[in-house]
Amino acid sequence: MRLNKRAGVSGIEMVAILIIMLVAFLLMFGAGTTIIGLLKHKTDIEACRASVYAHATFKGQIGALKTIECPRREVVFYNDKVEIDGNKAEDFKELNNDIVNRYVAEELKNCWYMMGEGKLNVFKEELVGTNKVCLVCSEATFDKSLDKNYYAGLAEYLKNKKMPSKNVENITYSQYLWGENNIGEQNIGANKRYYFFFEAIKPGILSSLIPQDILNKADYLVVGPEGIQSTVTLGTVDKVSAFCDYLYN
Repeated sequence: MRLNKRAGVSGIEMVAILIIMLVAFLLMFGAGTTIIGLLKHKTDIEACRASVYAHATFKGQIGALKTIECPRREVVFYNDKVEIDGNKAEDFKELNNDIVNRYVAEELKNCWYMMGEGKLNVFKEELVGTNKVCLVCSEATFDKSLDKNYYAGLAEYLKNKKMPSKNVENITYSQYLWGENNIGEQNIGANKRYYFFFEAIKPGILSSLIPQDILNKADYLVVGPEGIQSTVTLGTVDKVSAFCDYLYN
């Protein structure tokens, strides 16, 4: 006897239908591109982090990853929206201090996370002296149509705002980035290009003689494997040139 399947839709089929309807709805109203862009942004962060770990772990070995695959992200602030790599991340009525500081804080956090949070010896160590190597994680610019000259309150935001993450304890951005809340104020100029970059200061034979407790007292520096000191910061091209002996990317 041949049994006929009962008419109707299964639970799994219903879920699939709802997902298709949701995607179609989002695409109709222009939200699909935003969501796809944000998903790609998250994927790029994890891919960069994996590349950094592979480079730090297997460097020098045959077949090891030769370069770190971390393309610079482009963050652009407009009067009514923010774009990341050409994809709209958020829209609003008017750009303000809180929005700018929120994205700046997230870019600093992403850079520190991607580069191993100071726990890795990412770059090849020199034999003598101290060599400062930097990697630029992302860049931020402001549209020329903006009337405001600068955006303020970044230090207060970093010191007081708790990070929206399930992977870390209930700490502020500055505690996560530098282990402290004692940071100075910095205004973000709307007429400048800013770089979010990771800096590794590599001690050689001479600097390795400095006691560890003295190295730990350096402002905003985290001491990791083999005495490597590292930090993450933002600045204009002049600051990058002053801080970095060698720019990796």
